[in-house]
Amino acid sequence: MVKKILILSATIALIFLSESCGIRAYRQRRLAISRKDEIPVTVIIYAGSEPDWDGIYGYIREKADLYDYRNPEGPVGLLNKNHTGVLPKEVMDVLSTSINIAKKTNGAFDPTILPLSEIWKFDPESPLPDKQMVEEARSRVGYKNIKIEGRKVTLPAGYSLDLGGIAKGAIADDLSAHLLAKGYPSFLIEAGGDIIVSGLKPGNTQWTIAIQHPGNKEAMLTQLKIGKERKQIAIVTSGNYERFKVVDGKLYHHLIDPKTGYPAPENCSVTVIHDGSCAEADALSTAAFILGFKSGLNFITGYPDTEGLLIREKESGYQAAATDGFPVRPQDLSF
Repeated sequence: MVKKILILSATIALIFLSESCGIRAYRQRRLAISRKDEIPVTVIIYAGSEPDWDGIYGYIREKADLYDYRNPEGPVGLLNKNHTGVLPKEVMDVLSTSINIAKKTNGAFDPTILPLSEIWKFDPESPLPDKQMVEEARSRVGYKNIKIEGRKVTLPAGYSLDLGGIAKGAIADDLSAHLLAKGYPSFLIEAGGDIIVSGLKPGNTQWTIAIQHPGNKEAMLTQLKIGKERKQIAIVTSGNYERFKVVDGKLYHHLIDPKTGYPAPENCSVTVIHDGSCAEADALSTAAFILGFKSGLNFITGYPDTEGLLIREKESGYQAAATDGFPVRPQDLSF
């Protein structure tokens, strides 16, 4: 793992309504995640007065530093440098979720992906990695080689963690808990395409989320009505249009299959709706994307409290498939 009405990241758009009954929608959007390529985070809170935005975004940055391997003094950066370390509980929980999904997908999602993700560059000047580079990096990827004793984690030499496939969702989860503790029951968090909606809007109305067309940044594929009273629901889309380059007519994107070392070839977009953890939804959307069209659909279908929509592009056009409980049927999409 978003110019029509409103695009949030390059993955999912949000359409929202405002005020009633003395409660109004307060909205803020700031760059807040990652030390290299900062990711915008949008927060919408229904409240009776202006929230403490500086405090909220300071909290986001604090949490982002925990998960970012590019923070040399952070727990993941230090673990990668020293090959061993005791992780804070939040990071250990995210790593445990990563390993659990890695096991369920036979390694389609793998938190040790960093050696591969480092050799794939998507700026115009960088060449594609050659086969030897890919094979060497792939030899240093494998979640089964992580050793865990309590919160002490040890990595083999040459291995390193990259929690980028789950970290945005984890940050959204952390902020969701923080806002609930502050007494805000109704809000939306969007972190680079990972979304959490909490509760309902005033008037017991649901949130309206729009999914971007995978082949047109200006177009909306469909709208979803999402929200349950006193519940947190996560919506995450992974797409091959987020970070990519085209070389000799072929598209190369950032969703790398750990088994081959190359971008996963089949899907172009996977949207997951999960009741609960956004971190889990983040990893699930990535895993289903890597697994492919049919295997990804089967995986999401069998995963508790989860619905999914998968899209691939064929010579005849786009093809979509969805789990039975997904709120929009594939035949109703606006391709």
